[in-house]
Amino acid sequence: MMLFDSSAILNLFHAGKSKALIGGCTIDLADYELGSAVRRQVYVEKTLSVADGASALNGLGAMTASMERVRASTLSAVLEVACREGLTFYDASYLTAAAEGGHRLVTDDERLLRVAATHLQASRSTELG
Repeated sequence: MMLFDSSAILNLFHAGKSKALIGGCTIDLADYELGSAVRRQVYVEKTLSVADGASALNGLGAMTASMERVRASTLSAVLEVACREGLTFYDASYLTAAAEGGHRLVTDDERLLRVAATHLQASRSTELG
């Protein structure tokens, strides 16, 4: 099974390729990261209106609602990965959950992709068929 991080989910959404998420999973944190990305577009970049941002969040939420949610076994396991690999706690959460669950990680975060590829199968969203 493929585990999608928020960067991959957002890019697949913008590319109109939400079907790639079918049968995939993510972590609970993804919804909040997606909300943060939309907030940045509305409030900081001003590339979306509040109404358009709300619409985007509704679409993203519909996409992720059917995805299985997985999690790392413990927060201390995530902390160990974050410190060992020099990742943010958020990125280490995706990596730890993917590694523990035997999932392929799909991410468009270059640093996370580079680190993940040394531990498990990892790819960019653009590499999906």
